[in-house]
Amino acid sequence: MSGYSSFRGKELALIRGNDTSICRHCDECGAFIYFPMGREYLVADCLPQAPLCESPIIQLVINDQLRGRLDIKQLKKVHLAKISLAGSPSDHHDVRRCQGGFKLREDS
Repeated sequence: MSGYSSFRGKELALIRGNDTSICRHCDECGAFIYFPMGREYLVADCLPQAPLCESPIIQLVINDQLRGRLDIKQLKKVHLAKISLAGSPSDHHDVRRCQGGFKLREDS
């Protein structure tokens, strides 16, 4: 079947949430798990440099410059939503960027 492509981001964007957000490492494989709860936002000093990236919860994140170049009317089955930008996290999880993604600071 032709007509499809896959996307794999080289950088991750961590979409954050409130204090009830799930943040841990998997007991089985050690993978970082973060599931935002409440209002979702990005933290300014953790923004990826790529105009298009993915989040650990399998959402695509695009910057405003790329969004302005998209023909939104052609994307009828894609929901685009603005996401706010915060100066610091409000979820109190001490997460740091590492090679290949993120991890809890206490696990360094």
